[in-house]
Amino acid sequence: MGKTGIRILLAVLLALSVTACAGTERDGTGAASEQGTEKAEEKTAVFAGGEREAYRDYLREREGVGDLYFACLNLEGNEPAVLALTHEKHAVDAGEETITANHIVLNNFLEGEVVQVTGSSMDTYSGNVCFFCGGGRLWVPVYGGVGSYTVSGRRIAGEVYATEGGVSTKYSVTGKKRTEPETVPAETVSGKLQEKEKAEPVRFFRNTEKNRESVFGGQ
Repeated sequence: MGKTGIRILLAVLLALSVTACAGTERDGTGAASEQGTEKAEEKTAVFAGGEREAYRDYLREREGVGDLYFACLNLEGNEPAVLALTHEKHAVDAGEETITANHIVLNNFLEGEVVQVTGSSMDTYSGNVCFFCGGGRLWVPVYGGVGSYTVSGRRIAGEVYATEGGVSTKYSVTGKKRTEPETVPAETVSGKLQEKEKAEPVRFFRNTEKNRESVFGGQ
């Protein structure tokens, strides 16, 4: 093979190498970018309308409550994002500006007002266990199982699944009312616990102007 042929062969190999590297980099970067976006979307509330401004004003009025923390959650079947509140004394894990907590109170935006959701003032079963959110549900760890909740207007709505003493049960919750427990297969409870494992801990932001702007945007 002559020098010209060798040069052509080397040029072709170099082009193929560059193309392959570019393709690999693009695929890898693209995948990572998509995963990063999905992760961000899971953790960032989506606002349906006027609740953004209403929640920001509601929290601004309570800035004097020094230990107040907030989070916004999108729950299945409830168009406005829900405003979740807690206090620093309920912290399970504390960061510089955020905490996870073992107590929660939910507020909803209805008919132009911020209203507290009946039945939503809840604790987890342990001072060392926090709340989770994922799949459009608020997950509340309870002894032997987990509660799975959303919001229906002014009331909390969901089910609690637990296994205690070898017996697995489920009961429904609407506001402050609950049904009588009914026996379910153990697999039903373990399945709900597996769903909860896919959720993310609810991380509350300290109620400061900086954090409100980060979550809700500036005026």
